[in-house]
Amino acid sequence: MRKIMVDTDIGSDVDDAMVLTALPTFTDLKVLGITCVYGDVELRGKIALSYTGGRYPVFKGESLPLYGSEPWHSGIEGFQLEGLNSFAAADGAIEFLLSEVNEHPGEIEILAIGPLTNIATAIKRDPSWSSKVKALYVMGGDFARDFAEHNFKCDSLAAQIVFGADMRIWVMPLNVTRQVSIEIGDFDFLGDSALGKEIRQWATYRNVDFNNPHDLIALLMALEPDLFDFSGLGQVTVSEGGKCSHAELERGRHKIVSDLDELAVRERVLQVLRK
Repeated sequence: MRKIMVDTDIGSDVDDAMVLTALPTFTDLKVLGITCVYGDVELRGKIALSYTGGRYPVFKGESLPLYGSEPWHSGIEGFQLEGLNSFAAADGAIEFLLSEVNEHPGEIEILAIGPLTNIATAIKRDPSWSSKVKALYVMGGDFARDFAEHNFKCDSLAAQIVFGADMRIWVMPLNVTRQVSIEIGDFDFLGDSALGKEIRQWATYRNVDFNNPHDLIALLMALEPDLFDFSGLGQVTVSEGGKCSHAELERGRHKIVSDLDELAVRERVLQVLRK
């Protein structure tokens, strides 16, 4: 059974909530815990617990970036969720990341679907930690446009630290996830569930009639890689402002997704949310 931890900035874009909703459908996966990052991590922890129902431990991590502007919030975080004040995430996300990986070196994979501050902070505290992570799967970057994607832009120093560490990293970039646009009506099967309401709320906030499930596609990259095409191994480089590039190298440790099977990924997204 694969062991995984999820590092998330759940609460703004609804795609993080899609990931937590989908996790139980993968029965060969042991989720060790959820760590929250960026901005109001107390609220993010409550939202994560609301979606998981206490199935996994949830920890509050770093609220401020190592480098960058004040954290951004949409202002609609948690509006569609009832009883949030009955939940309280634990402190100590960094300690949790460090202890679990150090106790089980080479066994634990991490899905990072927010700014990389928690991961970078763990590396800063214990530089040997990164080499003990089995694999890191990152939602972030844009390798097709001269553009700083949100997760890298929010803490570009953290991204630089992570991609400069001794770690096997797979990256799902924004320029690939944008290929999968699902009409809001296709999520009607979710009804008035929390996820269904948050999907509609996010579409209204952005004034669109579709959803790009970026983070859920990153989860599929980690668990069902046959749906995707990958670059060769190489090195990801991140600039101070969050723009990035990838160069293939013989001894590289980073792969980026270069393309996907759009129809198959779209169907798989809807399938894992139906269960």
